[in-house]
Amino acid sequence: MDLWPEFRISGDCSVRYVIKGYPVAPSPMQEWVYDETVYDKPLILDTQDSYYLSISIQAKGQGIVKIGPLHHRDSHLGYGDLLVGGNRIIDKHREELIYFFHPGDLRPPLNVYFSGYRQAEGFEGFDMMAGMGAPFLLIGDPRSEGGGFYLGSDELEQKLIQVIRHCLDELEFTADQLVLSGLSMGTFGALYYASKLEPHAVIVGKPLVNLGDIAVNESSLRPGGFPTSLDILYRTMGKLSDETATKLNEYFWKAFRAADFSRTKFIMAYMCQDDYDGRAYSTLEEELENRNDKVSLISKGFEGRHNDDTQGVVGWFFNQYIALLMNSFERKFNS
Repeated sequence: MDLWPEFRISGDCSVRYVIKGYPVAPSPMQEWVYDETVYDKPLILDTQDSYYLSISIQAKGQGIVKIGPLHHRDSHLGYGDLLVGGNRIIDKHREELIYFFHPGDLRPPLNVYFSGYRQAEGFEGFDMMAGMGAPFLLIGDPRSEGGGFYLGSDELEQKLIQVIRHCLDELEFTADQLVLSGLSMGTFGALYYASKLEPHAVIVGKPLVNLGDIAVNESSLRPGGFPTSLDILYRTMGKLSDETATKLNEYFWKAFRAADFSRTKFIMAYMCQDDYDGRAYSTLEEELENRNDKVSLISKGFEGRHNDDTQGVVGWFFNQYIALLMNSFERKFNS
């Protein structure tokens, strides 16, 4: 088992994790102690026996320690994170994003898929992307409860951009051979990083871009429907208020407005009565229409709230993906 503890330390102090294993079958009790000498890599709990585990956190010194989740995953003993070939991006705060690259048939484009909200840590969309035949990159966000919308420190965001560019370089592709895509939470990743990478196309279903609005709607329009949105606002801005919600919204729009999308196609499916981010599509449409350079936009609205008619949205999303690959990259598919 691989363990990855999230914590932040300020001041002159240190932390260690003590794990005690109480055997299910008759066998000796075990204890594992991990300190700062091993925190640069996942902590490996290597045993063949079954145990009930208890974990204690010990701190000493003077300062502030902020404790986050302790991620536990099946270990591949250095051959990949979460699955063989999987990788992680880590910043100085021990926050991480995960990614998996598959070279496919080595022909354009590189399809990048940002996972949606998922409580189970892992990669989403493998079968769908592999079925298209083209090279693909799966990106996931294991932070918070279901994901942190791919936002983070400058270090974390720049490392993710570097990963995408490195995959393009490995394939000898250019930005006009890049497609960014995602559903729900993954749409924020696709649209936000499109402003940094200016790809050939962005394909999204159920766009979410005003993260502050999503948090505000938790107390009125959608009570108890998506409490992770409050975690995102607090984690990103340090405070829950209308002011910080507005600032979080602007974080996206500042980057989006500064990008050159004159060579980018936008393909969007949206919910007409979306109770997460009700103005995401209309604001995106207005922003793209008001640009000096003409921007290509294909869209379709579906009746319902955010989590209604997921099957219809995913079906349209997939069909538009296939159409893009056929029309822009001359790929052929069996009807």
